[in-house]
Amino acid sequence: WLKPKLFCRDCGNYVMSGSLQLLWSRCPPVSRLVVCSFCISSVALTILAAFQPRAAVVLPECSASTVLGSGRLWVVPLAFIYRPVEVGPSALFMLLEAYMAATVLPSRERSLGSAACLVWLLAVTTLVNLVFLALTYGLSLALGPGYGYLRLQIQGLWPLIMVCMVRRSLSKPSEHSNFFGLVQIPNRWYPVFLAAILCLLNGSILWDFVASLAVGYGLDYLQLDRLVMSRRWEGRACGLSLSRLLGGSWVPAGGAPEPTEDMEMGSEQRQGGSGPWRQRAVQPAAEPRLFAGRGQRLGST
Repeated sequence: WLKPKLFCRDCGNYVMSGSLQLLWSRCPPVSRLVVCSFCISSVALTILAAFQPRAAVVLPECSASTVLGSGRLWVVPLAFIYRPVEVGPSALFMLLEAYMAATVLPSRERSLGSAACLVWLLAVTTLVNLVFLALTYGLSLALGPGYGYLRLQIQGLWPLIMVCMVRRSLSKPSEHSNFFGLVQIPNRWYPVFLAAILCLLNGSILWDFVASLAVGYGLDYLQLDRLVMSRRWEGRACGLSLSRLLGGSWVPAGGAPEPTEDMEMGSEQRQGGSGPWRQRAVQPAAEPRLFAGRGQRLGST
């Protein structure tokens, strides 16, 4: 049910959307767990809060008022699993958030290993949220509580996405990325440029993006990757259970290379699938870039 379907006029049956099916097939178990947990918990908790207002105390809302004021410390590592769902653009934004997470998280999981990646995700989420709480609390002390900084929340997968984008960009710092055909931006500063554009479109500073950039660029000094990979987090029974539940191949400790065309075609043949989408050659996944491309003027053809 997680694989979107399209109607095929040639065979008269429903077939899976090629790009989304391929994207999901590339996701290891932990990446699938994060995306599924985010989507399911966001919808479920939103419905629960709508019908039972007292249930607001169990929502993983991470802000200075809830963490420092109410003492809900448990929301700090779990804020990424929840974003309130609203009818309209908010729902589309949540789907875009899930899509971007399914695009950038698998490469991080393959570089660290599935068990170590889960620990890394929780550690990075905690660091980003602590930086965000320090920023908002400091701004509230400096400017006064009337500005509402204590009520600003950090939630959803965008902080993790931004950290992963920073790590990807720093892996190839000498290369450049094309922003809508207008300017060439060094990879090292592409996440900063993207965050600035999103802040400009939003009309205010997105402090959760600022915290994500600070942690993303500071991980080299913290050596979090080396710390996580230096310990043995492997749980074979847990990994097999998660793989059976959500699918995907469990990545062993130390990481694994990116899947090639032969590896993916062989995996699909072992699954016994058939259909027109399985006969096409698998193309390497391109690195996701928001606002990438040459662009086109409005009204032109």
